Amino acid sequence: MDVHPRRHPGDRRAALPLPRHHLRRPVAVGRLRRRRPRRPRPRRGEGSGRGSITGAPRLADRPYYRAGIAEAEAALRSARAYFYEAAEEAWQALAAGGPVGDEQNAHLRLSAAHLARTAAEVVGKVVSLSGTAAIYREHPLQALLGDALVPQEHAFLSPAMYDAAGAVLMGLPPTVPAFR
Repeated sequence: MDVHPRRHPGDRRAALPLPRHHLRRPVAVGRLRRRRPRRPRPRRGEGSGRGSITGAPRLADRPYYRAGIAEAEAALRSARAYFYEAAEEAWQALAAGGPVGDEQNAHLRLSAAHLARTAAEVVGKVVSLSGTAAIYREHPLQALLGDALVPQEHAFLSPAMYDAAGAVLMGLPPTVPAFR
């Protein structure tokens, strides 16, 4: 367990039973949110705003694109909400003077792994939906795709964490070392 001494009274990261880099996942997810256009009608050249050379409608005018973006938004928000909920529950246990229990720890690790995987899937889906515009090196989705793929490769965010968390939630010992 990588617990760091408190730096100041409001520093929640210091007492949670996760390495500090796990609490940076929402930062990476925030980058995804900032890079994705928020306006209903994006500026020309921003993926959904550019017309096709084939004469097809803009991406924003295509039902499959709108539905895909909406699904990606829902998946990302759901994963992020689970992560924040698990972190808040662990913090409440610590603030009450108790330890973070095994089930809370399992939810912290599970939610972090799920958020990393979901963020990577969402970016991949948005890149796929964006068509050939997103294949160019200058397109903002290219950098975002690389950023989204890396966190899920970390040992604490790998698919093995699903098995370890599942074991704990079933009352069994974790299946990976250093889970607690």
